[in-house]
Amino acid sequence: IFSGFSDFAKYEFWDAFEDPWGNIWAATDHNGILVYTPGRKKLISITADPYNPKSVNDDFVRKFYLDRENTLWIGCYRNGVNYASLTPAKKFVIYDHVPGQSRSLSSNSILSILEDKRGNIWVGTDGGGLNCISASGGEIRHFWHTEKPGIPSDAVLALMEDRSGKIWVGGYMGIIALYDPDKDTWKMITPECSFPGCTGKHDIRQIFEDSRGKVWIVTNGHGLLRFDPDKQRWDSYTTLNSALVDNYALTILEDENYHFWVGTYNGACLLDPETRQGRSFIYSEKKADGLSHNWVYSLYRDRKKRLWIGTANGLNGFKPADTSFIRYTTSQGLPGNVINAITEDRRGNLWISTNNGLCRFNPDSSSFWNLYQDDGLPGNYFTRGACFQSKSGTLMFGTDQGMVRFDPDDIKPDTTIYPVYIKDVLVNYRSYLHEAMCSESQHAGYPVIVLPFGKRSITIQFGALNYLNQKNNRFEYLLSGYEENWISTGTRREVTFTNLEPGRYTFWVRGCNNDGFWDRKGDKLTIVILTPWYRTWFFRVVLTLIVIGIILAFVYLRNQSILQRNRLLEQLVHERTHELEVANEELLANAEALDHSVKELESQKALLQQHTEELRTTNERLHELNRMNDRIFSIMAHDIKNPLGTIQGFVELLTLHHRKLDENKREEYLEYIRQSVQKLLSLIENLLLWSSSQLKGRGVSPVSFNLAEPVMENIDLLREQAAKKNIRISFSPQEEFVVLADRHMISAVVRNILSNAVKFCKQGGEVSIALRKEDGF
Repeated sequence: IFSGFSDFAKYEFWDAFEDPWGNIWAATDHNGILVYTPGRKKLISITADPYNPKSVNDDFVRKFYLDRENTLWIGCYRNGVNYASLTPAKKFVIYDHVPGQSRSLSSNSILSILEDKRGNIWVGTDGGGLNCISASGGEIRHFWHTEKPGIPSDAVLALMEDRSGKIWVGGYMGIIALYDPDKDTWKMITPECSFPGCTGKHDIRQIFEDSRGKVWIVTNGHGLLRFDPDKQRWDSYTTLNSALVDNYALTILEDENYHFWVGTYNGACLLDPETRQGRSFIYSEKKADGLSHNWVYSLYRDRKKRLWIGTANGLNGFKPADTSFIRYTTSQGLPGNVINAITEDRRGNLWISTNNGLCRFNPDSSSFWNLYQDDGLPGNYFTRGACFQSKSGTLMFGTDQGMVRFDPDDIKPDTTIYPVYIKDVLVNYRSYLHEAMCSESQHAGYPVIVLPFGKRSITIQFGALNYLNQKNNRFEYLLSGYEENWISTGTRREVTFTNLEPGRYTFWVRGCNNDGFWDRKGDKLTIVILTPWYRTWFFRVVLTLIVIGIILAFVYLRNQSILQRNRLLEQLVHERTHELEVANEELLANAEALDHSVKELESQKALLQQHTEELRTTNERLHELNRMNDRIFSIMAHDIKNPLGTIQGFVELLTLHHRKLDENKREEYLEYIRQSVQKLLSLIENLLLWSSSQLKGRGVSPVSFNLAEPVMENIDLLREQAAKKNIRISFSPQEEFVVLADRHMISAVVRNILSNAVKFCKQGGEVSIALRKEDGF
């Protein structure tokens, strides 16, 4: 029992631990959580509050667990598990509206902010009037339109403190309220507008005092108004009397030359108030280095005199050298594209409020650090122009959920590295990771998934072990074997691949926390896509052999058909010959019977001699056909033998040694087989054409050709046969020998000569071929 707490003994404790900051946490029954700070001797009670969604949801607390990220997990008896971060939060001070409390803002929708010379903070709201927070922070005064005297409108769009310390207040209806803090009095001013048809009821978007003490009024619809306090004179700048690009102006900024940048709904312009001349900058789709949008909401010049223009579609950095712009959007790292306000801290960082969070931007390194409501901000939507930097460097921004105030040096990023892991693998939309991990042993501690070819869709889901602010974690991945560069997925926690080719792939994923600190180790997964059977080399070899077999079968069947026709022809010749012999015998018998008549005998003798001559001619033709058939079969057996031998040799090599041969050697042997088949088909075609011409009795078909061509063709045909005997065939024609002859017959003659020469040449010998002319031939 700790001294100083007399009623401490009445609690029933279930668990306790000491956090890294020395605080002691105790879990109680019925009384929630007790936190004791020994140094301050202070006891804090944390109990369930049904009206506060961020409180613990049960007073019956049983167990504590503090993880390595200093997240406290709280186990309750009735309502499950609660968790909370014990890491000190970013130091944001929130001013918002609390119903029924006078020491709160009158409205959460903040339109304008100002800190005066006395340190008081003026906050203009949308519908809630004007608030003044005292320098001590202990008092908040409210000013309403209905009060007498009061502000001109409960929507305060613009605030400005002039050199004399008076506060200028502008809003709707075009009336300005001037507050004197010394006298605590209000004065109403109606600007004089020379715009044709001006009723004076225009919105005042900004009030600005320039370096010469003149006050500029930025209006929405009637351009710019300038007031000279010394001369009490008003002047106006519109599209009719100056280079202003649009009368619907939103913001103004003075440069070192007493020229003024003006942002409007139709781009920006640089205006010389003396000459009323200027230059406009308007968005164009055709100009990639131009202004990114025509709605210009904010203007700012940093300490290095760089101009920054915030638009409805990103931030623009102005380059005076060529009057171009560098664009920054969410693609480069901004949290939102609508740039509502810009200011600068002591270290030269730009703080940019957007429609989706607050950003700290370093112009020198072009690095972004984004902050959101989960980081302690009142909201993610910041209001236009509601921004102010105090003399001490404190920054203030307005949102639709109140005003936030902070010292930028106190806002530090979360450096905790949250491990990234692969959650699941969906193959054709079916979970596959857990069952596939067992199909192959893990390699280096990472899972390997083996998939058959044809799994068209592979989705990999991943995440980070960060339970406090998960939605702002960002990820990037690399699929080794498919891509070479890391690809960002933003906050998306899955990636899908389709139609992956067979092979081995390694998927890497890594992520960063909401403040941009990366887990460089990440997680990985190996994916193996198997090769289908019809893409293997064995299938290709078998298919090639089948094709060769079909070709050989076709050649064999064709030769058998030719032989069958030759046998039928021989049978027909034999029958005709027998018929002629019978007729001859009959003629001889008739000659003996006709001896009685010399004249008739001589006539019959002449006729017999004529028939005998025809018979001899026919017999000679038949014998010639028989010799030709023998020659055709001899040539075919002789010429076809070599290509078939080559094919047989390489097929045997592939069949016996296909497992030992590499891919290049197999491709080389298949190329030899293909060339031999091609030569065999060409040879058979020539032989068939020649035999057809002989069998049909066709004569010579002379054509003009270079005699060296059939020689070279037959050398190529017999080169493999010569290589087996290590015989060198040399042929170097010095000129063209154009002849008129039957090319196929000449090719057959040359082939027979070369074949016999190689056949009877010694091992390692040489066959030389030469062409020359003799006596004009």
